[in-house]
Amino acid sequence: MRYKISKAKTVKGVTVITDYGHLWKNELLRCTQDKSITIPKTEKILKCDKSIIMLQKKKLDLLRTPRYDVEMGSEAYYKAKVVSLIEEYGEVTYSFLQEKAPGAYDYFENHHKEWLREHLTLRWETAERRVFVDYAQKKIQQAIAEIVANPPERQISYGYIANITGLTRDNLRSHSRLYACVEGFVESREDWYRRHITTVYRSKSIEGRPYTAVEICRAASIEMKTYEKYRELFEEVVKELNGMKD
Repeated sequence: MRYKISKAKTVKGVTVITDYGHLWKNELLRCTQDKSITIPKTEKILKCDKSIIMLQKKKLDLLRTPRYDVEMGSEAYYKAKVVSLIEEYGEVTYSFLQEKAPGAYDYFENHHKEWLREHLTLRWETAERRVFVDYAQKKIQQAIAEIVANPPERQISYGYIANITGLTRDNLRSHSRLYACVEGFVESREDWYRRHITTVYRSKSIEGRPYTAVEICRAASIEMKTYEKYRELFEEVVKELNGMKD
């Protein structure tokens, strides 16, 4: 056993045990697994009182009822459990493993991470998820085609695409394939204002051109505070349009 002198403020010079050693711990494990050995007997065998025994049991995680077949051993039991679940259900996710084999994930994370990664199916890679992603991608592609054919009189945002496809914004961002479909298509605020005032400009009569940015923004129902914020953008776009020939 390893000892040290306690440095507590109220009690000084007290010798405490910091490590009981592997022989003592093995004996504690034997006493714990043998149902015929009671706590009083354990106290005599280990030569300490109940409070120390319970504290060390807690540190060694011996207070919980074993979640696996003790005779079979944790590694063999948990690996067999994962394999049988895969054979029965086709795939096993983290949450499903927690439900069907409590303690397995924690054990593998501490002892066999690579083995678990080879057998565990990630949440976004399940068969159900793949079916949903295929469905969502088709809905997004159809929506984009409709938008291109008939651009809306509002900003094309993630929320707008989610609304017309029946999906959510989280759906659009949660999978790389879906995100790639909309990433280059959604409009920033600046993109939207550029498209909006361009549409308004082209709806105005040719005879009245060139127009000022203020005139176009007024016709586009853009508020003064918005005009002040994006003044440079509005003036740049209108200047470009004034210089173009229809």
